Amino acid sequence: MLKECGSLVKEEKCVHSYPYDWRTKQPVVIRPSKQWFINTASLKDKAKSARGSLLTMLDRRTYWCISRQRSWGVPIPVFYHRETGEPLINKHTVTHIAQLFKEKGSDCWWELPVEDLLPNEVLKKRSSWAAVLEEESEGDSEEAESRLSWLPARLRKPLVPESDSRADVYVEGKDQIGGWFQSSLLTSVAVRNKAPYKALVVHGFAVTEKGDKMSKSLGNVVDPDKVINGGEDPSLPAYGADVLRWWVAESNVFSEVQIGPTALNSARDSINKLRNTLKFLLGNLQGFDPRVQAVDPKEMHYIDQYMLHLLREYSIKVTDAYTEFDAGRAIRVLQSFIARELSSFYFSIIKDRRSCQTVLEEILDGVTRSIAPILPHLAEEVYLHTPGHDEGETLFKSGWMKSSSVWRRPGLEEAVEGACAIRDSFLSSIAGKNAAQYDLNIAVEPGLLFELMESLQEHPSSTSSQLAELMMVARVNLCSVLPRDLPSDALLSSGTFLINLEGGVIREDSAYKIAAVPTSAARCPRCRRYTADSADCLCPRCQSAVSQAH
Repeated sequence: MLKECGSLVKEEKCVHSYPYDWRTKQPVVIRPSKQWFINTASLKDKAKSARGSLLTMLDRRTYWCISRQRSWGVPIPVFYHRETGEPLINKHTVTHIAQLFKEKGSDCWWELPVEDLLPNEVLKKRSSWAAVLEEESEGDSEEAESRLSWLPARLRKPLVPESDSRADVYVEGKDQIGGWFQSSLLTSVAVRNKAPYKALVVHGFAVTEKGDKMSKSLGNVVDPDKVINGGEDPSLPAYGADVLRWWVAESNVFSEVQIGPTALNSARDSINKLRNTLKFLLGNLQGFDPRVQAVDPKEMHYIDQYMLHLLREYSIKVTDAYTEFDAGRAIRVLQSFIARELSSFYFSIIKDRRSCQTVLEEILDGVTRSIAPILPHLAEEVYLHTPGHDEGETLFKSGWMKSSSVWRRPGLEEAVEGACAIRDSFLSSIAGKNAAQYDLNIAVEPGLLFELMESLQEHPSSTSSQLAELMMVARVNLCSVLPRDLPSDALLSSGTFLINLEGGVIREDSAYKIAAVPTSAARCPRCRRYTADSADCLCPRCQSAVSQAH
């Protein structure tokens, strides 16, 4: 047409990525139309207390387009002159329409004649105005309401005007940084002069194990219902709700999240390992009532007191992770605690005593509460079988994890960690052999480390001391120098341990030497330690325990 009338100045072909619909991948035709904008200049400075990408988008956005070409949604209450097209919108017309919406609902915009939609004072001055249906919503009417999610949709007033009345957190995908997060922020700042939320959690999108974005048009979406209940494809069995929840929590939701058989199988294996730990704890607490049988921390063995210290550190780390909405970190802290502090350390050395049962009950309580936000059904199931509370009580009305500090003797942490350092040297020297089949000679120079080891073993030689328990050996001989008459098959090693007391005021680098010798004692049929005189009789410790039980 331009060529025919001689008005074309220049014609040039160019490649442009924009005029294609992202969903159908088909070219689109762009047409000019009248749009309504909100000038955000007066809101921007107040809203810029937000951070990161949201702040960047706020800086770029000078105007906010609120009009959408849709056949549904919340209308923009604007009137146009029939002949000139001049728009009419002011506080009088908006207040009148707001009152109509409150009385009759927003459908009255389409149902009532124009003379009812305009205030009388306007009709007297302008008789030739008519309403047109111009839409605000990006999606449907609810989506438009979500911009005012900090207000109850039906009341049109703050939930609790006297209080802060801000949400603790808004959670959505990263595509809403310039969407719901920002529109909710701007409307709240405009009306209330404050943000609608205290914190934002922005997550990435779920992608396939190959990293492909899920799309309905491509048919590669993983249905959560099929993850829980199973699908026709054999590669997607019924994993259950716990596996789905664990997968979500374990993933780094702040980036793209992969889902598929590999990720779901890994989540299932992790839960099975967790269940085994919980079963072990429950089994060892059978018949124990912490309300009447718990041991005061002051009367506990050092190792049990030390375990309470580790449990407190664990509870602080888990609580911090949840406070920062990082469930993935909470799971990593949980798995590390179970693998290192419990399975590889405490579970392998504790014996039959009320002191350790008291600690096991504390551990079970802490672990159960720490998994409750992720695996609520499993946590409640465990709680129903946990001793120490009345039947019918629920975990979710009994509070969060206990993290109060316990009474500790001076040097407790250093004594146990020093013993663990010596044990690591000993285990390295026997190259994977059974530690229980050795007598261990520990020679420590006179000083702080020797005093700490003496706090774990009062007598020079013992098969049942706390030090022998920590070393997991048949007998420990504690001395200042190694014996000269060691057998030829003795395994020698040495090392140092840095003691740091009172915040670094007291520091001492102490040396130690160890000699591991195969024990001549027999295996006790009750405790299975090599501490008995013969294979058909109990060791002295078990004889004492059995006689006390009778």
